[in-house]
Amino acid sequence: MFRYFRVTTLVRVDPTGSVVSSHSSLGIKVAVSVLEIFKVGIGPSSSHTVGPMRAARMFTLALAEQGVMTSVTRVLSEMFGSLGATGKGHGTDSAVLLGLSGHEPDTVDVDQVPAILEGIRVVSH
Repeated sequence: MFRYFRVTTLVRVDPTGSVVSSHSSLGIKVAVSVLEIFKVGIGPSSSHTVGPMRAARMFTLALAEQGVMTSVTRVLSEMFGSLGATGKGHGTDSAVLLGLSGHEPDTVDVDQVPAILEGIRVVSH
């Protein structure tokens, strides 16, 4: 199975931080299978964290492989189905942030997750 991701490079921001214009720059095709995505991982609901975390990490690896990582200034992630309905409550939002930061569900130090997420939030503001 393949997933297609669209990368949008934001090119102009006004002094208040609001986006003035953007430019779609690249579509990336990433191979995804059940065996690549699902493993035992962080909770509270691993079915809502492991897949999104691995997919987010695969997305950033594809950006790096395509040589466009330095052009990316913002990523918008949308969840659908049960992930969209229960995302924050089941930790999907945190899992995506961890995956975009290069972490994997089976190797991330769960004791460090709160500090990692806080670091992401501080840097992004």
